[in-house]
Amino acid sequence: MLQTLPSVVSGSVFRKNVIRNGDMQVAQEGTSFVSPVGGAYTLDQWSYMKVGSFTHTVTQDSDVPTVAQAGRYIPFSYRLNLTAADTSIAAGDFAGVQQPIEGYDFQLIAQRGFTASLWVKATLAGMYSIVFRNAGFDRSYVQNFTINAPNTWEDKIIVVPASPSAGTWNYGNGMHTNAEHIT
Repeated sequence: MLQTLPSVVSGSVFRKNVIRNGDMQVAQEGTSFVSPVGGAYTLDQWSYMKVGSFTHTVTQDSDVPTVAQAGRYIPFSYRLNLTAADTSIAAGDFAGVQQPIEGYDFQLIAQRGFTASLWVKATLAGMYSIVFRNAGFDRSYVQNFTINAPNTWEDKIIVVPASPSAGTWNYGNGMHTNAEHIT
């Protein structure tokens, strides 16, 4: 299960969340997706990504951190439930969720450091990754984080350095990609 509620913070006085539907309240396309293909949109603004022969079910789930844990009410989470394992995992296989960030929203954090905060719960402890990529796929930032205990909500804070000015960046109505990969 993966719950994503990123808060994006730049500098000490600027705060703007560029992630849409981080609390998974909006589900216009449905609340359950059985064996979605890689790239399929699921809960609003979020798409399921995969390479490999495994399958998942994606649902809008009511299993969430408590108000005491999170410091606020969170109504839903994004649940990624493995339904068929891949018995021969290849080097490039992965599964995860992603959200494209429009260039106009990216302007708020462009060439500035920011912080991504997310609540996660996984059935296996271990190493997971969050990835930020630009529109041209010629710049990316990967940060690993550890799930310490299985089946326990954990708050993860990822500090991302300022994006470089070099590379293919979109500052208009095109998209950059923010992806949380489960590896």
